[in-house]
Amino acid sequence: MLHIETNRFTCLVLGLAFFYANSISAQSNNPITFSGLPTQIQTVECGEPTPIPFVEANSLCPGNVALTFDEWTSREPGSCVNEYIIWREWKATDVCGNVAVYTAKIKVKDTTPPLLELMPPDIIGDCAEAISFEAPIPVDACGNGMITYFHVVTDCEPGKVIVRRTWVAKDECLNSASAVQTAVAIDHEPPRPMDVPADVTVLAGDPIPPLPAVQPWGCDLCFPEFETTMNFKEISSPEQVLRIWTFCDCAGNCAADTQVIKIIGNYPPVFDGIPSGPLTNAGLSCFEFNFFVDNVRAFDPPNYDEVPVTKSIQVSYDPCGDLYVATVTFIATDNHGLSAITTLPIQVSEPFCIPQSYCAPTSLNSSEAWVQKFKLGNFSKSSAASGYSDFTSTVFEVVAGSTVPVEITPGFASGALPLNFSLWIDLNRDGVFDDLDERVDAGVSNGVISSTIHVPLGAVTGLIRLRLIMSDVFPNNACDVVTQGETEDYSLRIIGAACMPDICIPSYNQLTQLWEYISRVRLGSMNNFSSAARYSNFRSMTPVPVKKGQNYTLTTNASTKIAFTSSRYWDVYADFNRDGDFNDPAELLGSQTVQVSQSTFNFMVPADAVPGITTLRVVLSRNPNSNACGLISFGEIEDYALFVEPETVDSSLAKGLSDDRANKELAGTTLHQGIVTPNPTTGITSYRFMNEKDQYLTILVTGADGRFLEDLSGNFTEGVHELQVDFTYLPAGLYWIIVQGDGLLTSKKFIKTSQ
Repeated sequence: MLHIETNRFTCLVLGLAFFYANSISAQSNNPITFSGLPTQIQTVECGEPTPIPFVEANSLCPGNVALTFDEWTSREPGSCVNEYIIWREWKATDVCGNVAVYTAKIKVKDTTPPLLELMPPDIIGDCAEAISFEAPIPVDACGNGMITYFHVVTDCEPGKVIVRRTWVAKDECLNSASAVQTAVAIDHEPPRPMDVPADVTVLAGDPIPPLPAVQPWGCDLCFPEFETTMNFKEISSPEQVLRIWTFCDCAGNCAADTQVIKIIGNYPPVFDGIPSGPLTNAGLSCFEFNFFVDNVRAFDPPNYDEVPVTKSIQVSYDPCGDLYVATVTFIATDNHGLSAITTLPIQVSEPFCIPQSYCAPTSLNSSEAWVQKFKLGNFSKSSAASGYSDFTSTVFEVVAGSTVPVEITPGFASGALPLNFSLWIDLNRDGVFDDLDERVDAGVSNGVISSTIHVPLGAVTGLIRLRLIMSDVFPNNACDVVTQGETEDYSLRIIGAACMPDICIPSYNQLTQLWEYISRVRLGSMNNFSSAARYSNFRSMTPVPVKKGQNYTLTTNASTKIAFTSSRYWDVYADFNRDGDFNDPAELLGSQTVQVSQSTFNFMVPADAVPGITTLRVVLSRNPNSNACGLISFGEIEDYALFVEPETVDSSLAKGLSDDRANKELAGTTLHQGIVTPNPTTGITSYRFMNEKDQYLTILVTGADGRFLEDLSGNFTEGVHELQVDFTYLPAGLYWIIVQGDGLLTSKKFIKTSQ
């Protein structure tokens, strides 16, 4: 604000002219005027420059004008330490005594947060790089900034640890700024087991040392400050106690350590690391299984010198080939001829964990001709020229009892050549391709060749090896040298007859109500009543046995909770080739459009149906657009189980006399494996086997699910034995006869069909 004061005694004329100029602003017609004045009220941010403007004063009164400047600061009550007011005042006085004053006000505010300088960058590196960091420096334009908050969040993923560090800085006026650094540590190092006690030996009857307090903390090589998880198992036997600690860090890296407590007994060798009893409920992982098998040792008392251990492994898969029991036999013999033999069934929770070794074929030249594409069923694999290609990581899924088309496409460098195409399948998974039914000769061709392979119903389930040889000469065996051509190995996953393939789960929309439903389904001896549901899965019921080439009648009934007379649409499907869908032409058993409650379907089981348990699906809908996997409008879908009974020729368990392997069995040369006749059977069955010495044998009959059904154990003399068993009471399905004795462990599959 500018003010003017007039001296009437010094300049009377001018004073009279401007008598009323006192306390009038600089914008009025006053004798003194200013130029260059700043805005009267300004607001600036702390740290911004506030230069003093160049101000001049002029007056209508002749003579010089005296101009003075003054500046001071003040603070408003309750304001921040960095917020204040700068006052600036200019005062002009002319020779006539007029005085003009102009005051400007600058409000200094602090709303700008501090800056975080030297912020560490995001990184991806090893553990040392991720752990090391420098904190950022807070810089404030108005004063001192400081770090008021630092937080670390750690996330773990397989093979890596992700660390997010957050800094928050505030200035003296509580303005804040934050920044985050992300550090990814690549971590493939397992932790170091700590405090695991050493192996000890105790006398029989003495107390077992108590379980020590093993601490997993601080044993990780990467980020040791984070806790390592620990899993513990203890397996006891009369000879020892095996304690296994497994340590895993947050990145999924694991390490194991053990303590073996040996219990001194008799003088034959004693094993170190073998528990008593089968481990069929342990569900060991591949890591635990291999660690266990590789670390079994034997010692000879009384000095406990180590003696060598020989190991043999036999594998039996479940019908679906997903889990398996590895029967491991350990044999240790000391210098005096005393032996210790232990056979242990171990259930392994990861499929295809134990590889089977096969002979490595040799190709002398693949530059002129090679396998360009191999197709099995609907799946194919393309490849380039190579003498031998190990494609066992490529797994083709095949149902036991099915016949699958094969197509082989050769590749040529300069011109087509006549080539021999042969396939070998290790159906019994014994590591060799020497059985008569394991070879398929596709023929000779100079182009694409087609053939089929038949997987017998009795083929072992799980993963087996398939070998393809393309050669300019006829190969004598699966390990023959190929002079011109290529050899390729693949894997087949065999699904057994007792495994029901997965099928699509029906979908239904929001409008599908529980008003229209299937109330009854009849087929053969099966007569099932049900209530309202959008989808009902009755596949756990006893499968309905059916025979290939025979006709059957299926009767369905529908019920409704509302009264209307629109048409009902029925569709009945059966997955006869057991490929997990209903897309094949013969798998739609019938469709009807009716308004009555009951419908009847007549169908025939096709001659090429794959033996085994499969799915029968019944679809009821008020919408003709419904299908096997989707329900539209009112209605219901129900699933049932069928058992397509095998013919004798479908099973390798009941081979004709033309089969070389069957001839050997009938001649008694391999009776230690056992023979089931007839197989398949409808009731009375003969089991014939060879016992190599007088001993007690455990003979059990089990279902495909492992349940014990009959015990035939007893004392048997050396020689050939034949047991007559009545299996009439058993439902149709797949079963096992298991024999175990001293130095003898064998099993035989058989199939029970309906009467």
